[in-house]
Amino acid sequence: MLFFVACAPTPNPTQDERNAYPVSTISPTVIVAEPTLTPSPPTVTATQPNLTPTPLAVTVTEPILTPFSPANVPDSWQVAGDGFIGEPYNNALLPSRYQVKNVWFTDLEDKRLSVIAGALISDPKSGLRLVQPWPGLVVIFMWDRNGNFLKDERGEYFTPIRVGAVQIVDAIGMKLYLVAEDGTAFVFDVATREYLSEAIPSQIIIPTMPTPTQTLTPGPTITALPTLNPYP
Repeated sequence: MLFFVACAPTPNPTQDERNAYPVSTISPTVIVAEPTLTPSPPTVTATQPNLTPTPLAVTVTEPILTPFSPANVPDSWQVAGDGFIGEPYNNALLPSRYQVKNVWFTDLEDKRLSVIAGALISDPKSGLRLVQPWPGLVVIFMWDRNGNFLKDERGEYFTPIRVGAVQIVDAIGMKLYLVAEDGTAFVFDVATREYLSEAIPSQIIIPTMPTPTQTLTPGPTITALPTLNPYP
């Protein structure tokens, strides 16, 4: 037996029915996560200091040697050429192998020069006394303006012949006129450091040197012993 059920269609709601039951309009809540910000280091602009360089302090050493002049040399010195003839500053400072007669001093542009005149009296190596006549010579010494000895500028210059010690009697410019113990004269040019074979100018007076004498000291008196005769 079959049964048929009739279903009527559902009617569409009217506008009034829709308004009586409104549709929910609730919007969903959306949570937005804030981004994590890493702070950037601040930008630092370094300003270079404006440094003004300090000038270096330069100490200027004044020369300690007073230039030679007639106003500041001993009265015993005499003007000779471009310098002065006088006694050495200190004989104790000169080597004992020299016999010094006198010295000639002068100032150059940046140096001080002295020339000693005399003879070599002992052997520099052995120290033994030399036989006479001793070899005559001049020795040149030099210093800078601060008084420092210039070892490399030193030099010994022996007379061309061996006639004993020499001494400076005069000078013209840088030429020295020397005389030995026997009266032999020499010309030494300090500028070139050599002996010159030239005549002595007439204005140069070469003194007559005294002839050296040798004094003999008598020995002790010896009394003879009596003669013994062993045989009567």
